Amino acid sequence: MKKIQLIWVALMLSTFAYAGEIETLIKACDAKDMTSCNSLAIRYDKGIGATRDPLKAGELYSIACEGGLAKGCSNLGFVYIKAEVVKQDFAKAKEYCEKGCTGGDGSGCNNIGLMYTKGQGVKQDAVDAFLYFDKGCTLKNAEACSNLGIAYVTGRGIGKDRKKAKRSFKQSCDLGSVQGCKNYRRILGK
Repeated sequence: MKKIQLIWVALMLSTFAYAGEIETLIKACDAKDMTSCNSLAIRYDKGIGATRDPLKAGELYSIACEGGLAKGCSNLGFVYIKAEVVKQDFAKAKEYCEKGCTGGDGSGCNNIGLMYTKGQGVKQDAVDAFLYFDKGCTLKNAEACSNLGIAYVTGRGIGKDRKKAKRSFKQSCDLGSVQGCKNYRRILGK
């Protein structure tokens, strides 16, 4: 019983902490802090400390992107890929992800690489996919590094290169990707 009470107290404290954080982010976003607008969008997108509201999240990603935040552009591009509150539009997705990628956000590069891998809104092209994964990995995006490693293992878009695959998977793992760590262990034979 005491354990349940402690858990309840912890949940209540975290709820109050998130409420204060949301208020702080709203004020900062209103003051044109684009990083705060993007952080607030993520909270609404995932329902962290706020009621889940993908539409509001999309609006905030748009504000962050138009305000010059590359991560906001990449996130807005993903809104058009997942098509939860807008019609799926790969042309817009690519446009916004490209803006994020060229602005220095590796997740935008990774998203475009996946579009080329799957032929979503673009002609399927393993070489272009490889180039975007490589750029995303250079920008330290864990998923892009994992996808780059897969390209090296399979030889799609580039010649097979086990050493480069291992290095890409290790970098992905070091950046926090669970899948990257699995791939790294797999290539090591563990």
